[in-house]
Amino acid sequence: MDKFMTKKLALTAVLLGMALLTLTGCFMKSSRRFIEGKASG
Repeated sequence: MDKFMTKKLALTAVLLGMALLTLTGCFMKSSRRFIEGKASG
């Protein structure tokens, strides 16, 4: 495996991780709002 390929894989992993974190954060926020809305409603 050459250096370029390793760099590409690392970059992809970082991007995937960031996307996953963002998605999880948004999901947690919206689900919390949904639960609070149900509780108050």
